[in-house]
Amino acid sequence: MLLWNSSLLYGQAQKTNLEESNLKGKVKRVIETEYELSDEDEAKKHKEVMGIITQHYNRSGYLKEQKVYDAQGNLGYRTVYKYENNKRVNEKNYNSKNKITERWYAVYNDKGKLKEAMRIFDGKNMEKVIYTYNKECQLMAENWYLNHTLTEKSEYNYTENNRIVEKILYDDKESVVEKEISNYSSTGMLQEESKYTMRDALKAKTICVYNEKGQIVEERNYDKDNILESRMVFIYDDRGNVKEENWYDSNNQMTMRIMYIYTYDERGNWIEKKEFDNETKTAILHQRKITYYK
Repeated sequence: MLLWNSSLLYGQAQKTNLEESNLKGKVKRVIETEYELSDEDEAKKHKEVMGIITQHYNRSGYLKEQKVYDAQGNLGYRTVYKYENNKRVNEKNYNSKNKITERWYAVYNDKGKLKEAMRIFDGKNMEKVIYTYNKECQLMAENWYLNHTLTEKSEYNYTENNRIVEKILYDDKESVVEKEISNYSSTGMLQEESKYTMRDALKAKTICVYNEKGQIVEERNYDKDNILESRMVFIYDDRGNVKEENWYDSNNQMTMRIMYIYTYDERGNWIEKKEFDNETKTAILHQRKITYYK
């Protein structure tokens, strides 16, 4: 919850939780049950519950409560969210005995940017991060603390109309431990990210390719010698959901293919998703019951 993303850099409009989940319409509640299918051809006859997740949304499209149940239907944990002006300001996590295990708080500046976030866990420990911006609302620094002691920090530099972002990471003694160079599109989509050691030696690189709808269609991962290690290719259906994931190794040989088959309701949201893994020869069935606001 404390991590920043490109919206902090570019000031993009924040997506609602419904938009992030590709849910359409005024969704009120989603109950998703996950089944393990023993045989793809006998899916309707042989299925075993793996877990259940319930999600409640407010009328603005933001998640206000989530519950996770195990295969026996026992509550594992739940999370409750609170918002102000559509900004998440509070989060509480409860265990199966309804005891708070973590609390999270956030403070925003007058520009709507995340200024400070704090997490309290194990009853007494506090993790905190403070964000600093320049006059153009660009993120300039993050300082991370554990129980008021600095644990790490990051600084940011921008070039080429802010599309190239350099992130310098420091340890608790404020020594450089890593550098990241990220290349963004004009709309804030991450196109390339390279990680370097403190001596500017390449550690790893990732390149992302998008389609005209802004969906990621390929991710390529390179090693320290800038040699392709692996890549993932995503194929979408006409409703914006992933229908196929193809994984390849450094020799461009497919190592895994995951295929999804959807059934949709009249609003265009999927209510059933079958997930097939060609490598493990396993199948998972996801079924959703969706309730809408009137």
